[in-house]
Amino acid sequence: KTQIITSPVDVQKGPDSHKFGITHLSFHPLDMNAFFSSSFDHTLKIYDTEAFEPYGSVKLDSIIYSFAVSPTGQGNLVACCTQHPLVKLVDLNTGSATHSLHGHSGAVIAAAWSPRKENILATGGTDGTVRIWDVRQASRTLRMLDLEDSVGVLGHDGRGTGYHPRQSAKAHRATVNGITWTSDGEHIVTAGHDNVVRVWSAHSGANTLAHFGPTIVNNKLAYKKILTSVVEQTKPGYQLLVLPNEAHVVVAELF
Repeated sequence: KTQIITSPVDVQKGPDSHKFGITHLSFHPLDMNAFFSSSFDHTLKIYDTEAFEPYGSVKLDSIIYSFAVSPTGQGNLVACCTQHPLVKLVDLNTGSATHSLHGHSGAVIAAAWSPRKENILATGGTDGTVRIWDVRQASRTLRMLDLEDSVGVLGHDGRGTGYHPRQSAKAHRATVNGITWTSDGEHIVTAGHDNVVRVWSAHSGANTLAHFGPTIVNNKLAYKKILTSVVEQTKPGYQLLVLPNEAHVVVAELF
């Protein structure tokens, strides 16, 4: 059943509550009767929206800056972005971390699952990189997005001509703290402390060179939520980007 809430409800602090500040909140994409929270106290908690109290908690060994729950078949797998250069994958069925993704050289701040390919995850962190993973292959990054690459893996002729992957590719010139995919899975949007938002082809990895002007302000070491309009409900070519920006909200055409 679904509970209709007509007035604000406070989740009171209790013995099972977080001990320190909360870093991220999100509903379960497949179950609106559950939501998650992460904290500086190293825990990921799962709440019941009817009881408004945690019924599950996973303890990791570092600060959790944010997390991402897959909207597809991996709905019971949560990618946790931590103070260590690891992405820790938590299985909700067992309540424990199954394995970690190794590759970042600094704290991981943001993560987002592909809406169409259930095993594909994008992450970004303080090393300025955005890495694309197949979580079934924990020891290998599939791709790193490169801000200087406007061609992508398809190359000039669609067969890779002109493509030169770099092992030290940077997506931003500073910390990456925001990532999202468009609802059709065709593009990835990232935000960084270089006060830039970039739009990438998810298929080729190419930087589309979209530019949103000098109004972007992004300098806090915290997860930044990026929203895009639903592709299927938007006129082609007129998708919108919505971005929190200090004391106001930026709304811009995505491309």
